[in-house]
Amino acid sequence: MARRYGRNVSSDDESDSPFIETIARTQFPDRFRMPTIEQYKENRDPKEHVRRFRNIMAQYSSNDGLLCLTFPQTFGDLTSRWFGRLPPGTISSFSNLSKAFIRQFMGSVQRRKSLAHLSNLKQERNESIKKYLARFGKEVAQIEDASDVAVIAAFTNGLQSGRLSFDLRRDRPKTYEEMMEIAGDYALAEEEEVAQGGSYVHGHKPDSKSDHKDDKKMQSRDRQKDEKGQKGYSRENRGNTRANKFRGRYNHYTPLTGDQEEILSVVEDKGLAKYPRQQSANARKDTTKYCRFHKDHGHETSKCFQLRDHIESLIRDGHLKDFALKGDKHDGRRDGRQGNGQERKSPRRNSPSAAINTIFGGPHTGRSNRERMSEVREVMYESRSMEITSV
Repeated sequence: MARRYGRNVSSDDESDSPFIETIARTQFPDRFRMPTIEQYKENRDPKEHVRRFRNIMAQYSSNDGLLCLTFPQTFGDLTSRWFGRLPPGTISSFSNLSKAFIRQFMGSVQRRKSLAHLSNLKQERNESIKKYLARFGKEVAQIEDASDVAVIAAFTNGLQSGRLSFDLRRDRPKTYEEMMEIAGDYALAEEEEVAQGGSYVHGHKPDSKSDHKDDKKMQSRDRQKDEKGQKGYSRENRGNTRANKFRGRYNHYTPLTGDQEEILSVVEDKGLAKYPRQQSANARKDTTKYCRFHKDHGHETSKCFQLRDHIESLIRDGHLKDFALKGDKHDGRRDGRQGNGQERKSPRRNSPSAAINTIFGGPHTGRSNRERMSEVREVMYESRSMEITSV
């Protein structure tokens, strides 16, 4: 059994309708329910709206009258006024209606911007990462058919020199979502740094003229520190890809005996947890991953490098000793002191590397060149071994 949709159709209604009589008197299937379809906004692409409507109503594609009568229910105020002014009896099919709709509203569509526009976006010198992220995200939404590779390159090239810029260039993300997740974490860390009294924005002091002169020196010095710190940290955290990419605020980290998620539970039980500020909503976050430390989607708790920083800070303050791997060779280098409060000497100063001095003294009488070269190789090997294990 069929029914009319929504209301009884009187002869007056039919005479005012822009549809021809056969369309206006269309019988609707029993139990028909209008699907939820986003209302058309006048600055959107009308072609896209028609395409979306057709996809949702695909099971009724053969019922032209039903399509005609339900399509106006997706209109907003301005669109409804246009529809109400259509001459009676002028629409004979959904094809007629959709073409008239597209012609009317195509001129009000916001023009899409090209990738060249995105490439011109630059982070201001004293602009925070969070503000640059928000500004960049709005522009990306207006770019049509841009690949992830191109968008990532535009974002990275627009950044001021600093830690985030360096890390994105060294380990380029594979997707736009991954890049936004990484940059979002840096934005949170930057906000926390400022909240704790720091005055740096992406590696620069705001409004400091002297920094302009020292930019290259600072970047070179930071890069050298990063390269030195990477050796030990990457070995200690092998298997944690996010940890290998982002070392956080410390050059060296205490190897852990447990998972970060497990340690976070202990930190919470002890009342030691200091949670970061919540990040602004990002529709492109990976909702399959959740971080208990950030209380947000986008990445996993076990791979949260800000949580790794927090755990390291607690360990250095004397907490979480049960989770610090015993015999860590980096304790003295990180903390500068042993448990008894005495200054710990650098392992290199106590090492047999002083034997190198004997090489510089020249050949010993009665020893062959082969023996002397063997001694040189032995000392060089020993020195190199100590350098690796001491990192």
